[in-house]
Amino acid sequence: MDEPLWFTAAAKCAKCSRSAPVSRAELDRRGSMVSQDWASLPAAVRRAIESRTGAVAATVSPDNGRNSDFLATLQTAHGRFVMGVLTGTRRARAQQTEARVGARPNSAAPRLLWEVTADGWHVLGFEALSGHHPSLAPGSPDLQMVAETVAAMARELKPVPRRT
Repeated sequence: MDEPLWFTAAAKCAKCSRSAPVSRAELDRRGSMVSQDWASLPAAVRRAIESRTGAVAATVSPDNGRNSDFLATLQTAHGRFVMGVLTGTRRARAQQTEARVGARPNSAAPRLLWEVTADGWHVLGFEALSGHHPSLAPGSPDLQMVAETVAAMARELKPVPRRT
């Protein structure tokens, strides 16, 4: 049986960067390999995001960290890092954990500012922070920063956030 149209999305092909229709099941199967662009999100989802951020002038998608169906820094009056997933997927459960951690005050992660559910999507809005994806290669100068961040998370996120 075909899935409802609103579960069908345009995702960028990893080889050619062109958008092509991809079903919800395919997005879930691919895991971290697919991320949509702003224009291919359902209009109701874009409106729900803009009700929290103001008008979106442009989006910048990261080169790494594709664990969401939509992941971008939005260029708005205040700038926001936004991640969204289709509800009912494995990634949706992981994002719920991300929301619980982001809602707790800590120095190791951007602050969760809002969350919204619309048209089969669950979206989180975080502070937009500048930086780069750390290199975990042996001898990388980033390793000390990663170790300090993990230690801060261990101190600040106790007790472990539980499902509500």
